Amino acid sequence: MKRIKTFFIGTLSIMIIMPIGWYSLQYYWQSKTKRLYKQAQGSYQKKYTYITFRGALDQAMYADDEKGGENLANYYKRVSDYNRKLRSGMIEKQMEIVSGDTLYSESIFIPVPLQYIGVEEPIYVEELDETDSVVKAYVFNTSCWGYFEAYLAKSTVHDSLPPDSLLEDFIEHVHSLPTLEGDTFGQPSPYGFYCN
Repeated sequence: MKRIKTFFIGTLSIMIIMPIGWYSLQYYWQSKTKRLYKQAQGSYQKKYTYITFRGALDQAMYADDEKGGENLANYYKRVSDYNRKLRSGMIEKQMEIVSGDTLYSESIFIPVPLQYIGVEEPIYVEELDETDSVVKAYVFNTSCWGYFEAYLAKSTVHDSLPPDSLLEDFIEHVHSLPTLEGDTFGQPSPYGFYCN
């Protein structure tokens, strides 16, 4: 009888403490996000991040830390230099077909995990130093009140949205991509555990 009583008390304690702990943690992070968002709107610079290599619009990648941001800045610089040399005729695109795959002899590898910020998603930058190649930005989700810090290559940060013609082509392209149907499980939201 004592074991059953201990079991019920333990189970009841868990059923009470776990939800209180969960909602307390969620309340803390959402409150922190709301304070930071208010501060960002008042004193940070609102910007957008995207790339326009070869005349087409695309999302910009971000890194989770400053070192990754530096690697991204070097990556985008190398891609830009390569495209400039290709357009000017200084180099030709070298490729060969191996087992049905196209291999490029001068591949430029992406130095960070693939993480993107949407083209129309505003970012907030505390300060923008002209000498820095990396920008630390805050990205907010006001639906669930989460945020994350992103380290971006400065070359991908812009004062305004891209021209409407590029944006419309980009959105049309995104809508033409295949979509997954049914229940899918992906990576956790970068905005926080309660935004999944």
